[in-house]
Amino acid sequence: MTNPFRLGLALALGLTLSACGTEKNPVVEAVKALPSTFLKKSDGEATGGVTEDQMTSLLAATPAPVEFFHFESRKAQFMMLEIERNGPYQSYGSPDRRGIVLRSGMITATRGFGGDLMSVEEDALLRLVQSRQAGSASYQQRFLTPEDVTETRTYTCDVTPGARQPVTAGEINGSGIIMTALCRGEGVKFTNTYIVDNAGSIITGRQWIGFPIGYVGNQALRR
Repeated sequence: MTNPFRLGLALALGLTLSACGTEKNPVVEAVKALPSTFLKKSDGEATGGVTEDQMTSLLAATPAPVEFFHFESRKAQFMMLEIERNGPYQSYGSPDRRGIVLRSGMITATRGFGGDLMSVEEDALLRLVQSRQAGSASYQQRFLTPEDVTETRTYTCDVTPGARQPVTAGEINGSGIIMTALCRGEGVKFTNTYIVDNAGSIITGRQWIGFPIGYVGNQALRR
């Protein structure tokens, strides 16, 4: 592990910890291009967390891919570095052993946050989202109960394309098609939103990770 990468991990940890505070700060210019639901409370008031200086420092400290995350229910914003890649799956992590796994920008697992998403069956939904066409797809999420039992929840998602949206954040400067997935099943209904570029990568997302985490926003800052 190179020294810049070590420094980047340390910065990521610091951002993770600072994001848990309740102090209200202005939304930084670096993430203003994200959908407003990522950066505002339900009452419309902007939240703080990651600053432009922190983002710039982290990108300068490491050549690794960097992802911005926003846990809406916890009012937490932070960045993580890619620490491992296994085929199409990218694992982002911090020194406190928290992690999030992405596949082409779709969240497939979380670790260390409490009530974690253990894994998903995302093939059908991801293919449809990447195609940027309307249709229906199956989707499954798996969670570990307090009794150490894996619980699987199955949904049907109706996917519709929307307008093209510019996205500028970190080293990302491009645009993508807004794809909306309305998912129902197991007594639960949620709506995921993805901005998908011409290569089929989700560069911005707002995704339901189940209770108690709720919705998580993610934005690529470097891929």
